[in-house]
Amino acid sequence: MQNFSIAPLRKVRQYIRKNFQKAEEVESLSSQFFLDDDADVPEPDSLGALSGIFSMGGVSDFDMEPSDVPDGGAWAISGANPADVLFKFPGLSLKPKFRLVAFTFQKDADGKGIVWAIPEACCTTEDLERALQAADGVKKPPYPAGALADVMGAIEGDRSPVSFFIASIFRRELLEFGAKGSFQNWTHHRLIEAVPSAIQPHWKKDYPQSLRPSFRTLADGKVVVEFFTCRVEPPVMIVRHIDQYPPQGYSPISKNQVLIKFKVKT
Repeated sequence: MQNFSIAPLRKVRQYIRKNFQKAEEVESLSSQFFLDDDADVPEPDSLGALSGIFSMGGVSDFDMEPSDVPDGGAWAISGANPADVLFKFPGLSLKPKFRLVAFTFQKDADGKGIVWAIPEACCTTEDLERALQAADGVKKPPYPAGALADVMGAIEGDRSPVSFFIASIFRRELLEFGAKGSFQNWTHHRLIEAVPSAIQPHWKKDYPQSLRPSFRTLADGKVVVEFFTCRVEPPVMIVRHIDQYPPQGYSPISKNQVLIKFKVKT
């Protein structure tokens, strides 16, 4: 097992979120997609650009339950291309002849999105419009013909530890793409490598004592990535996230264990 610093995961997440938000605002990713010179998040062209912070140091899906927001909103095709962020990360890329296509749903102050991996041959305007017509409210989003059941099935990489950590963060940000208001969940989680001081008095001895991200390769070729988050909005909780990747590909089995939970802010 190898332990890693939490800092690079935070930078990766900041970079993805910044560019997803920018894409939603302009509904088009152009040359202005890349970070401005005065941005507070570095462009992660490589590990070196991440200041070397990926260097070694000392089980159901994520809880994305459908919101109770009543139907009445509308789905639309997003002009954003979520795959563009992969160009700035080492070790991961989109498989040839695939595209990541996003749809967004909006009702008043609430919104959500869904991202599909679709063969290029199925990405015509007519194909996407047909998917929109078949959608039925927030609980039946557009499902384009040919779309993969798991968007991560269209992702490939060099199977380095870095690539798996990035894949775990990228996947969760895709699940939260376009989320606003009551649809937000992962947005309220903060990556941590130690128990926050306010929670330490409640931390039991049989809980994990080290919350640093870890990576391990199993004998059968599977890879396990583990990291922890603290939800900062009620209910406040610390969650252990475990992603198990198969010997080939980047479609994980994800398990998320709530270690401690409070109904109000701590």
